[in-house]
Amino acid sequence: MRVARVVVCAVAVLGAFLLVLRVAWLAGYEPTWLPYLAHAVGGVIAGAVIARQGPFPRTDAVLGGILGVAMLAAVAFISPRTFGWIAVRSSQPSLTAAAIAFGTGATTSLGAWLGGSAPRAGALSIVMLSTCTAMCLVLFGTRVAGTLLGTEGTTWMVIETSLLAFVAGFATQSIVSTERLVACASGVAVLFGVQVLGSALKSQVDFKIDTFLLLAPILVGLIGARAGWALRPRAESSLAAFD
Repeated sequence: MRVARVVVCAVAVLGAFLLVLRVAWLAGYEPTWLPYLAHAVGGVIAGAVIARQGPFPRTDAVLGGILGVAMLAAVAFISPRTFGWIAVRSSQPSLTAAAIAFGTGATTSLGAWLGGSAPRAGALSIVMLSTCTAMCLVLFGTRVAGTLLGTEGTTWMVIETSLLAFVAGFATQSIVSTERLVACASGVAVLFGVQVLGSALKSQVDFKIDTFLLLAPILVGLIGARAGWALRPRAESSLAAFD
């Protein structure tokens, strides 16, 4: 369970980074230092929402923050065209990447401390966690899949997005202590809402087509959340009867 939390934290850290960037871009706010701020704020958000799901040691939060940046760095350094990361474009790429990784680990730990743990996680924290995991797995994952597989076209987009939505719902529900299927799968819908809003602001959205294409991943995300709950370890609850 501890390893699962660290891995989901890493995914959420990367997703929160992308979420902060998206929101800032929608607001027309694009300073050159924005990605650095997004890493820091993303770490705080991810650490806080993970901690709300139950005890989350700050050392694990540090590991999650570093791992999240490491995932991004691996893709950005190997394939810059997949993701144009600011560290790769800096004068000292390796040092910049290391500084971002350890800095994000620190802010993720800060977020875990600020978030604390709750006997029962609220819907808002679950939805935010789901949104972060969906942002990472769907946005970042489709880029990686497109590069590795060279897939193009609407059909492949729906298939890839649906599979990644399944993983996002599964990952979120796997660390949430109660069965909250809709909340755990809601991140995909939030992501698509942000995407549609951005396209609408640019007058580039066809609601008839896009609405149809978005339904499948959202439904598959619910199935993923159900699978995450079904396969979640029950050791803690079974041992509680002997207390």
